[in-house]
Amino acid sequence: HPGACLVARAVICGGNQARQVLEWSYENQEELTKAGKAGPQQLRAAISQRWGAQTLQCMDAKQTLQQLNRMLHYAADNNIPVSTPQMYFGTKRFCDEDTDIGLRYTLAQLSPEVLK
Repeated sequence: HPGACLVARAVICGGNQARQVLEWSYENQEELTKAGKAGPQQLRAAISQRWGAQTLQCMDAKQTLQQLNRMLHYAADNNIPVSTPQMYFGTKRFCDEDTDIGLRYTLAQLSPEVLK
């Protein structure tokens, strides 16, 4: 769903409160989904309002992005089901915001020759 990667990064950045961040995301799933559909800035605002600006800084850190990608690769390599669809081009994983708006749109943006 739109914003899944942002929420996943917020959970990673939760540290000792990761479980509370995850539970908050499920309890507020409808609101967060609406925010994700409205755009990343709205979702980021919702996360910041609840968890603070330091969480946003952590979410944007290269280390957090790498950790999420390692986790997703581990899940894929070990056939662990994940609730969010994954898309790879070679070894590069595209975040769900890129694919939730439609596979056809994503392919047109990333590899237009595929649709010809």
